[in-house]
Amino acid sequence: MRNMNSKRHSDEVVDFLFEVGYQVNRARMKKRMTQEQLAKAVGIARTSITLMESGQKDTPLSQLYQVAKVLQVDIKTLFER
Repeated sequence: MRNMNSKRHSDEVVDFLFEVGYQVNRARMKKRMTQEQLAKAVGIARTSITLMESGQKDTPLSQLYQVAKVLQVDIKTLFER
């Protein structure tokens, strides 16, 4: 559902959000964590993780920092393409 952000963001930004979400999902799966476990550790709703991973949420940097910390990855990892 990458099109949801297209009304608010350029295609380039939508693609970026999708890539960040992909990296969050990849890091979470490597840690063998569920979305629920990650959400609880970060202090946000599971639906926020779902939206983040699908590229439908323009996640604040502070939240991405917390996600990276919980997943024990360098935050730069979440921005790799």
